[in-house]
Amino acid sequence: MDNGSLHPHTQSATGTHAIQGVCAVALAVSMSLGLMSVQVSTAQAADNCTVSAILVNSCRPWLGAAASKYPQASTGVKAQMLYHEQRIGRQVDIVHTYHAVGLNSLTADDKFFVARPDTHLFANWKPTASWRDAGGSNATVNGAIDQMALSVKSVAPAKIFLTLHHEPQGDVTSDPNCPYVVYKGTSGTPTEYQAMWRNVRNRFEAQGTTNVVWVIDYQNYAPFNCLTNDLYPGDDLVDWVMFNAYGNPKAPNYATNVNNMYNLLSANSNTNHNYLSKPWGIVEWNMRDATESEATSYYNQAKTALDNKTFPRLSAEMAFDSIGPDGDV
Repeated sequence: MDNGSLHPHTQSATGTHAIQGVCAVALAVSMSLGLMSVQVSTAQAADNCTVSAILVNSCRPWLGAAASKYPQASTGVKAQMLYHEQRIGRQVDIVHTYHAVGLNSLTADDKFFVARPDTHLFANWKPTASWRDAGGSNATVNGAIDQMALSVKSVAPAKIFLTLHHEPQGDVTSDPNCPYVVYKGTSGTPTEYQAMWRNVRNRFEAQGTTNVVWVIDYQNYAPFNCLTNDLYPGDDLVDWVMFNAYGNPKAPNYATNVNNMYNLLSANSNTNHNYLSKPWGIVEWNMRDATESEATSYYNQAKTALDNKTFPRLSAEMAFDSIGPDGDV
């Protein structure tokens, strides 16, 4: 972000992972998120609301979360998410899960939420650590892609959100168009990232897998802004554009943090990357390394922005709720 905020997952952007996990802060922000969710819950049931082919709710943004590391619940996505929902007092619209390299099938927990009424699955998936290997020339990786395609196809007609190798900026090795970026990544170049996307899309289509809503998932870190356009896979491959909105004590203003990417996408939308033609969303957000009052303030700011429709292009907002190392609430 342009205000120097830290990103919790990509070491190249943050240096090291932080340890926080302050239970009082977690309770405060979960309660605040619950109030935000209840505020808009009646809109989902409105008779005139529709959901588009790419899962845009005509009435309001979807609200979702990823949840992990709660000691009060057993490990696993299902138990952790159900505990999160118990704490906030309502069911989320989107359940956000992560598939590292080698996890090339939807899990039983994924499928539980796919089948649950009024719930959409958002899966982050890394086909391989090397983008070049996923560009079409590696038979083993192609087989892994086909495996995931068939797994996703098995839950049709239900649709899922899917992103490929989320937050790619920190994993870039080089880009001649961005000479001032400090590169620490090992996955490949923006051109190789784009080629991975096209190969995956082509292989999914060859398998008859059409129940996917495709999402590009950016970090929101100002030193990486230059990479945004070069990493964009293309208007024909992307359905949604999403990005992070993390805060911390040095970056405590929710609107300022969102605006880094919100304004960047608006200013750079053109025929080569028509961001304004896509729905946008916040894919991960919270307040990390914070006191209870700082965290509560950040969540209240987010609620106010949602209530006031400060960012009308945002059609989804998903919290990242985790306790302990890499924890953020």
